[in-house]
Amino acid sequence: MNFIIFLLSFWGIEHAIHISKTEINQDLSSHSLQVTMHIFIDDLEQSMQDAKLPKTYFASSKEIKNSEEVLTKYLKERFKLTSKDKTLEWKWVGKEVSEDYLALWCYLEISDVKPLDEVTVQNDVLLDLYDDQTNIVETKLNNKTKRTSLIKSKGKKVILNF
Repeated sequence: MNFIIFLLSFWGIEHAIHISKTEINQDLSSHSLQVTMHIFIDDLEQSMQDAKLPKTYFASSKEIKNSEEVLTKYLKERFKLTSKDKTLEWKWVGKEVSEDYLALWCYLEISDVKPLDEVTVQNDVLLDLYDDQTNIVETKLNNKTKRTSLIKSKGKKVILNF
């Protein structure tokens, strides 16, 4: 099945599902928040080009040398976390290409975080592209999990209390 999806995307046929998934996990032992994002490459590159950023050619032999820098700039404008009106500044950790070469796994981290009982999430990644774009966010704090979806709500913040 993944091979068929790969072939369809190779020939320029769009996938019909417009979803990204973000996981936010609090690591009490390291006093950090670890963020993992799964984003389809074709949508990501289109949104980045619409934002007037250079074409990155992710997961190809033409991938530009500063692709992670360009991606970080894109994400800094569209993915924000706060807690009790304090900005939680994340740092880029790295990226991996999914096994089917259709998506990227992006890794971010926020260091020196005291235990949180609420977090405000703004995830505008790809929301400029499709009316049906859904950004699923799963957050784990204090051994509790909350899930939410952001749908065409650019600029809207979702507060998750734990």
